[in-house]
Amino acid sequence: MNLDEVITQFETEHKGKYSKSDREAIVIALKSLGVMDFFISYRKDVKTKDGNFYSTYFRDEQDVVHVHPTMIVARTEFEECDPAKRSKFPAYPYTTQLSSWISKEDSVRPVCPNCFLTIPLIGVCDMCEFDINDMQDD
Repeated sequence: MNLDEVITQFETEHKGKYSKSDREAIVIALKSLGVMDFFISYRKDVKTKDGNFYSTYFRDEQDVVHVHPTMIVARTEFEECDPAKRSKFPAYPYTTQLSSWISKEDSVRPVCPNCFLTIPLIGVCDMCEFDINDMQDD
């Protein structure tokens, strides 16, 4: 898929969209990396409430860069990345945070910062056991 196609499909599957500034940052980053063909990566062990496999991110065919709802990670430096920051993914150390994923759903549940899955009402992520109740307001 080309970039517009993969972003459109990814946003549809996540029932949301990138903000205008985040979409511009994605375009700049991917152009600077010289990647053009993309596909969506699915978790085969996690299904959405619609019964489809959960799409975690989209990436290029050469596996240089992954674009998540809230961040971009890559194997090499790219325009828009902060060289002083490193991602938690050792194979993709270069990163930039995206700022404004916009949900199209009326009731927005919190999203796990580790897995990017919606946290169930019990407040604990089903995948990594991140507990939202451990977060403290400052």
